[in-house]
Formats: sequence, structure tokens, C-alpha cells
Amino acid sequence: MERPKQLLDWFGFPLVGYQIRQLLGSGIGQIIVVLGHQIEEVRPVVENAGKGRAEIVLNPEYRTGKTSSIKAGLKTVAAGQTCVLLQAADQPRSAQLIQLLVTQHLTSAAKISIPARDGKHGHPPVFDKSLVPELLQITEQGQGVREVIERYHDSIHEVAVDDPLVLTNLNTNEDYERALLLAAKRLRSQHA
Repeated sequence: MERPKQLLDWFGFPLVGYQIRQLLGSGIGQIIVVLGHQIEEVRPVVENAGKGRAEIVLNPEYRTGKTSSIKAGLKTVAAGQTCVLLQAADQPRSAQLIQLLVTQHLTSAAKISIPARDGKHGHPPVFDKSLVPELLQITEQGQGVREVIERYHDSIHEVAVDDPLVLTNLNTNEDYERALLLAAKRLRSQHA
């Protein structure tokens, strides 16, 4: 997108700052933010939004792919956590959605919970902490977390949601513009 996605404007906040604020608002116990590319620009935003509650992990191997960042973050998950939510910076999600996913996951017996809309799986997935060793084995060649999700495909807990943003990724400028429109529409309907 010719600019760091983490710093895209999302309703007055840099996207990564918005994401951290939503995670804080959801009641998540531990927030780990993995940084690699353009750390100098992104780190101050994370520190400001995290208010001392967002743990920063540096991934010097970020050029090898997303899986290296996932693994770097997973290595710092606290022993007391019962599940792990994996959220990419280019997938803006509300505190309400995150809270719903985690609550639904904790009340199910599933190893993995995923938001679903219109018969499609969205993001972010929530994994039982027991799957961390398997997640630490993911590879770019094996399609990352998808290889673990496929392994447990028959026992995934689908959490039905009405939010079209669960199916969005901001990979292009067009994706970004479309997501802004969807989010603005959702905000208008919440305040109507």
C-alpha cells in the first residue's frame, strides 16, 4: 500500500493505536504487539495507545513472513492465559467483537473459535492455550495458522456475527476504502 498499514488513519487514530484501544476496551488480559518493519514510526503509537499495558516484542526476522511475527508473540504469552487471540494490524475489529469472541470461546469446549458471517470464516481466530506448541510450528510454506485451523476443522466453534468487517483485510487501497465505508455505516447504525 506504499505506506505502513499500521499507521493508516482509522477514524482519527493510527490503525494500530485503534486496535490496541479496542483490545484494552475488550478486557483482554495480556496484549502483545509484535513490531518489525518501520519500528521507529510504529513504536511510539503503540506505546501511546497501550498506556503501559501493551507489551512490545521486536521481530528482527519479520522479512521471512507473518509466521515469524506470530511465533515471536506466542513465545511471550503469560503462563496464566487460557486462550490466545491472533489479530493482525490490518484487520480492524471492535472491542465488542473481541469480547464476544473470547467469551464465546471460553464457554465452549472448542480448541478454536472463529467469527463467521454469511457462511464465511473471518478474523480474528481464538485458540485454546494448549495449541500454542502447534502454533509455534507453523510455517509460511504450510500457510501459517491455517494449517492448525485445518487440523481442527471439524471442531471449530463458529461465532455468528453480523459485522461485515470480520471478513476484511486491508491489503490494498481499495480494501482500505471499502472497510472505512463499512465501518462508517456500522457506526451510523449504532448511533441511529
